[in-house]
Amino acid sequence: MDNFVRDKLTEWNFSEYIDRFKDEEIDKESFLLLDEKAFANLIPKLGPRYKFQEKHKAIQKELENDGTATDSQVQTSSTMAWASLDQAAAPSISPQGKRKNPPTFPSTSTPPKQPCFSKPTQPTSKFERQAMKAAETCVTQVLEKLKTLPKKEFIDYLKGKMTKLRTGVKNKVLVGVFGKTGAGKSSLINAILGEPNCLPNGANISACTSVMIQVEANMTNYSYEAEIEFISKKEWEDDIKSHQDVMSDENDNKNEELVRVATAKIQAFYGKDGVGKSLKDLMKGEHFREIPEFLSPTNTVKMISCGTASELSGKIACYTRSDNKMAVKHYWPLVKCVTIKVPNTKELLEHIVLLDLPGTGDCNKTRDNMWKSHLSQCSSVWIVNDIQRAASEREPWMILESSFSYLIQGGECENITFICTKTDDINPKNYLGSPVLKNTELHLDLEKKGAAERKRGCIQHRNEQAKIMLGERFNDEVVKKKPFIQMEKIFQVFTVSAEEFQNDENPILEQEQTEIPQLKQVLEDMNERHSKTAVKDYISGVYGILSLIKAANSNDSTMV
Repeated sequence: MDNFVRDKLTEWNFSEYIDRFKDEEIDKESFLLLDEKAFANLIPKLGPRYKFQEKHKAIQKELENDGTATDSQVQTSSTMAWASLDQAAAPSISPQGKRKNPPTFPSTSTPPKQPCFSKPTQPTSKFERQAMKAAETCVTQVLEKLKTLPKKEFIDYLKGKMTKLRTGVKNKVLVGVFGKTGAGKSSLINAILGEPNCLPNGANISACTSVMIQVEANMTNYSYEAEIEFISKKEWEDDIKSHQDVMSDENDNKNEELVRVATAKIQAFYGKDGVGKSLKDLMKGEHFREIPEFLSPTNTVKMISCGTASELSGKIACYTRSDNKMAVKHYWPLVKCVTIKVPNTKELLEHIVLLDLPGTGDCNKTRDNMWKSHLSQCSSVWIVNDIQRAASEREPWMILESSFSYLIQGGECENITFICTKTDDINPKNYLGSPVLKNTELHLDLEKKGAAERKRGCIQHRNEQAKIMLGERFNDEVVKKKPFIQMEKIFQVFTVSAEEFQNDENPILEQEQTEIPQLKQVLEDMNERHSKTAVKDYISGVYGILSLIKAANSNDSTMV
């Protein structure tokens, strides 16, 4: 810790955290690079943390206005590090006075002239790409140079740090989409992507998503791609043993729910005759001929690539959906995860992964428990529920409470979004004729309107009431228990209609009134924030490593 950090903590009335910052070796440079996860680690309680964040933002803006730029440090530090490495690799004199053989450097040993970046008042994506490219070039060249040096512990350490830095920048923000089967999660994601048929949706009432689906941007080509990851052969064999034990006539404590789940999984893959077969028969290779990836010792991922979203959706349905009306064989019981890569979504999903989980609250406890194991990994939680039951059903609020507990504990979760779906599903006559609205000014006014305008008015009124009701419930059940929490920063409500957003013929609602564009903007803003953070962290990491090289060489040239 340096005087700058100590003075700022004292000035901001955070003296009690001086020892904490000292233990983490926070100096001026690292202080200015702190992000939300670091805030949560350093200042666990939400009240003081929010106050600290506001002051931290203010000082960052002051430095930006002064033209301070950590990005430009890469240029200066890179030059110093090259000089240090050159000095370390240059011919030296042995104790006997003989000149040692100089190492041979590749042609890239002389770094190209790097542009000197100064942080603009409003950084652009073009600027970020330029800064990132310069830093990556620097890392590549230093790694190449390190390869030519004698193998030493310090050299291996530097290689490891740089490799880890490259891997870390690829990490993405996980947005978990949670909700009951039939709540409209898949339709919502399709509307946001602008692809009505990308994820198979519940057009068939008996169908439901049965596996975890990750949706991300395809950054390499213009195809719609799916990567299907299977469980291992051993895991499936153990599953079958467990299912057969559950269904066995010798089981005196049969659980009807477990029997139903076990039967559904066996019949989905093997057909109705599979239930009575032995484990040996069920594990024969002939059953898996169409999915050789499952039998592969390395459990190879199955790749599917298509020219359109509809084509891909059709091909992956048997791997993702439980649908007793599908004539083809179902493979979903053997699937661990399906990753769908969508082209032309860079602005939306370059740094974001949408996680669509099987419905919560289902009779299938395996699917019901899946969301609990993934909730803690999500940076943003989207709770999706039919607007007609948004405030009354138990499951959405159970997820909300769990998400909030992770948020206040400084976990991955940073915000919670409640999304009311199917807002267009409304009967104006029944809605206006309800005891609460009958003969009110709204009722009398809308009765004079045409059918379309009357329905639009009912939709908008119910949307407003839903937002008020959900906000009040969140305030009563959460905020009042934690009075220092600023609700508007962590909790939002959207009332959406995927149906109306994609309705090109006589839509009742305008695009903005469906609130799908507003949700897309939330993702775009999140994507942009992570992009800036990734660039900042990467450049800071590069600067730190290069400074370490220079410092090590200055202290003891034999270290390098």
